[in-house]
Amino acid sequence: MKIAFDNQIFTKQSYGGISRIFANTAVELEQLGVGVRIIGGFHINNYLKELPKSITSGKYIESYPKRSLRVFNQLNKAWSSLEANKFKPDIIHETYFSFDSPIKKKKPVVVSVYDMIQEIFPQLFPEYELTTPEKKASLERADHIISISEHTKNDLVNLFGIQPDKISVVHLAADTLSQATANDYKEPERPFFLYVGGRRGYKNFKSLLRAFASSELLVKDFDIIAFGGMPFEKEEVELFHELGLNENKVRHESGADSYLAFLYSKAFAFIYPSLYEGFGIPPLEAMVNHCPVISSNTSSMPEVIGDAALFFDPREKEEMKNQMERLVLDSKLRQDLIKKGLSRSENFSWKKTAMETNKVYQKVLAS
Repeated sequence: MKIAFDNQIFTKQSYGGISRIFANTAVELEQLGVGVRIIGGFHINNYLKELPKSITSGKYIESYPKRSLRVFNQLNKAWSSLEANKFKPDIIHETYFSFDSPIKKKKPVVVSVYDMIQEIFPQLFPEYELTTPEKKASLERADHIISISEHTKNDLVNLFGIQPDKISVVHLAADTLSQATANDYKEPERPFFLYVGGRRGYKNFKSLLRAFASSELLVKDFDIIAFGGMPFEKEEVELFHELGLNENKVRHESGADSYLAFLYSKAFAFIYPSLYEGFGIPPLEAMVNHCPVISSNTSSMPEVIGDAALFFDPREKEEMKNQMERLVLDSKLRQDLIKKGLSRSENFSWKKTAMETNKVYQKVLAS
């Protein structure tokens, strides 16, 4: 069996969750003996640079010259057709959403869906970022759909009217983050809660700040470190001041995966206040790195995290504050969550993701 991944996501992301999913899955599929080829074309993706040449084709460029993206899209369509004719895939797995199939070949098509955030919270996105029409077109022409959680599958059924038997759920995994040595990074002076990722809109970071600031216990003894995403915006800094939080109390950090692993291992707890996630990899990363998890109880989070976290309603500031304080006041509970997290994380691996994906491919070819 031969599977071709198209170039869509690799032309959009230098780094990013979706392109990393496909890169990891391709490596594991090859280990399972599946013929796999990522038809990258002219791409900007850094993960592809690190993959074996046996599973990739294409040329890395640092960025597309201004006003040239349309030209490169046409070049990539031609490149994709040539590569597909050489590789002769049995299935084409589209890596993102488009009105027309990027690889013009009469083969079964599989499409992955990662979340339905834009459909549930369209008001949080500028109009030019909304991809709902392209998503609908992709899913209509797909022979089968992979959803990364049962919750996202239910959203697809309820919001788009897709038949449940056209959708298979394949869970993701956490990357094994390279561990830092003891001398690589300086340990923060005060205990801290760790937040990871973007902070806008449905990520609900401002609610976390308000919950934290409302607790004398938390403010007195703890800081918040926000890792990743953009540096703090003016609006966020103004909120810090409004809440009486100085900029040493809430800090932005960024860096290599080894630094993130270091922060997970040193954090008092990882906190995840998001209103919606299609899957939610950061809690799994925290668990793998011996960091207890406090998470919102919405969308896919209970499905992924199981009983290995303290949960709260992300729209209830008092609930969030209470769960943070509860962990501070109960050292045994914290150790129990660390043990539960390690156990829960063992249910997820990229090898398992690839095996379940391969079952979908076999089902498609047998139908």
